[in-house]
Amino acid sequence: MFHQAPSSSVFYPTATISCKRVTCFSFRLRVWAALEKKKGFGEPAKGRSSSKEKKDTAPSKQEEHSREVSDEKNRGYEVKQDSRELKSVLRSIEKKHPKKHSRLNIDRDVAALGKVDFVKVESWGDEEQNKSNLGSLKVKSFSPAFSSTNGSSAFYERLVQRLQLLESKGEISVVHAKALPPFQDWAFGEERYLQYLVDQHAVFDALRVGVASIGSVQNEDEHLIKDQSLEKAALAVKIFDDTLGLERSKALWDDIQSLAKTMGVVQNRIIIPPQQTTQATSYVKYLKQLAGTVGIVKQPKNGLLRFLAHIFALYVTHLTTGMRIGAKALDCLSILKETKAVRFYRDYPPVFIAAINRIVDFVSEDEDQEVVMEELPKAIQKTSLLLTPLAVIEKRKGNNPANV
Repeated sequence: MFHQAPSSSVFYPTATISCKRVTCFSFRLRVWAALEKKKGFGEPAKGRSSSKEKKDTAPSKQEEHSREVSDEKNRGYEVKQDSRELKSVLRSIEKKHPKKHSRLNIDRDVAALGKVDFVKVESWGDEEQNKSNLGSLKVKSFSPAFSSTNGSSAFYERLVQRLQLLESKGEISVVHAKALPPFQDWAFGEERYLQYLVDQHAVFDALRVGVASIGSVQNEDEHLIKDQSLEKAALAVKIFDDTLGLERSKALWDDIQSLAKTMGVVQNRIIIPPQQTTQATSYVKYLKQLAGTVGIVKQPKNGLLRFLAHIFALYVTHLTTGMRIGAKALDCLSILKETKAVRFYRDYPPVFIAAINRIVDFVSEDEDQEVVMEELPKAIQKTSLLLTPLAVIEKRKGNNPANV
């Protein structure tokens, strides 16, 4: 499940009332009122005139009084969002109409309100507002899911606020040779989705290796301040090791193998997963350089601080745009329903924001935190490029897609 009950150790977003629930309730009121007015079913019997036909004159005082009472009742439902009356109404609706979950075990009503693992997301493509173009390949909304109560913003909140600023300035958009289709029109085939998974696996595995390779930094001179700050940066990265539960490379590899095997059975041939794309290869190399697993890093502390920005960008993109892609893939590819190759999107523990906020336990200096912030544009752009294999409209002949 992506949305779990809050625990005392993590922040939880403030509750928001779903407009869909209120709409549902209003619709029931209208249906009830219509039935009350009709007072029966079918057309009036022949030879008889209905009560409506008889009353061509002005309404009586009794009817006017009834209308006033009805209007007063309707006005009674126009209550404030935080009123006890509305809360009572919503509770009663929840009991009678349990929430429907998607095939990924995601409550789409909740997701539309930004409560997928505490990350603000857009709704899932059902509403008019979602007809905006995701072709710019950037996460659409970074509104914080909570506000700090002690007067000082938490690190997660400051990161998303910086992203909002960068987005408003157009500094995290990706330039493409031609305009990409709107997200709701994306129609990718099995091969393209398999390529997307391969690219995601390459990058998330590089992230995993980078985190695992960073041990407690031992320096020749422990009295040097720069060495102490390097060790603290390493400890901040180690927050995101395998014990946290966010790591995705194993789930991705299982999805790739399941999908390739099933595609081979359907097509009566052996399907070998493709090589990663050039943008994925470039990103993997860059992550390894930042983590110090390849080459020589001139400023190792800054490399680790910038590495933290990519940890944030990869996970927050997966928890927002990535979840929408998972739902889109299930709609586009019937084979996914057979293979259930959606481990990439499942079993996310609600620890992401809490982990991001723990970074400042080790990276407390303003200038070090600014190094993380300054890397955000590059992190978002490189992460966004991984979506390009899916940003297409493909023509289909039966179950075999052909590229346009």
